[in-house]
Amino acid sequence: MHVSGILESVEIARSKVKHTARTPVSISMLALMLTLTGPGRAEGIDQTIASTKVDHVVELFTSQGCSSCPQAETVLSKLSEEADVLALAYHVDYWDYIGWRDTYGSSQNTARQQAYGKRFNLSTLFTPQMVIDGQQQMVGAEYESVAEVLDDLGPIGSGGSASLSARIAGDNLKIRASMKEPVDNGSLPVLIVVTYDKSSKTQITQGENLGETLTETNPVRDWRILSAWSGEPMKISLPISTLTNGASGENGCAVFIQVMSRTGEPGPILSAARVDLDQ
Repeated sequence: MHVSGILESVEIARSKVKHTARTPVSISMLALMLTLTGPGRAEGIDQTIASTKVDHVVELFTSQGCSSCPQAETVLSKLSEEADVLALAYHVDYWDYIGWRDTYGSSQNTARQQAYGKRFNLSTLFTPQMVIDGQQQMVGAEYESVAEVLDDLGPIGSGGSASLSARIAGDNLKIRASMKEPVDNGSLPVLIVVTYDKSSKTQITQGENLGETLTETNPVRDWRILSAWSGEPMKISLPISTLTNGASGENGCAVFIQVMSRTGEPGPILSAARVDLDQ
């Protein structure tokens, strides 16, 4: 699937997201609300909250309907306590048929896992699956194994090829991104923004986890590709209301630059940052 195809599939998938507390805006509306800002433009800042740069991005593909996933969720929770790790839980929807409809599950998240499956030449999807820095995948049910992979990979962006920062300025999320040199092999850098709840508890009344109350860390509510670009310095201003839809609570936002092949396969994450969106 080409990058343009990804944007189309994301829009289709977004319309099917079942978690209704925050309905994401469409890509077309998002495009209207994005503002490319030039040097010297007045900010009109009421408050400023800077982002925190992270050294690793751990993406867990999980499901409330999977009895093997709570152990991996515990590992993700422990990873989230480390200041240099961005830990995200993408709930997929293909276990819903068992009887429990995942309250965070979406076909959009499943599509991201499928793209990784193609990237890693996997013949089937499975949960729990962790993808680390877009470079390595594993089951992710044991903390020590994940920590070893993190140590082996080293911090993302250590080569300094990508620069990324984000901050809350008044009612807007302002992002700056740039690349020092083009990505090799005809791939494109893409700018991705992810919104998530910091914590959630869900009582399960059907399926493999019947009777359990699951504690979820950083469950993803929405992710979207903001831009695929050649890497020149770029500034984006995005109204926070398009990320939270006016909802209150403890929630966060992550922004990262990731290599994407022209056939839609996600590759290494080059730089990442997170920022609180608590209202």
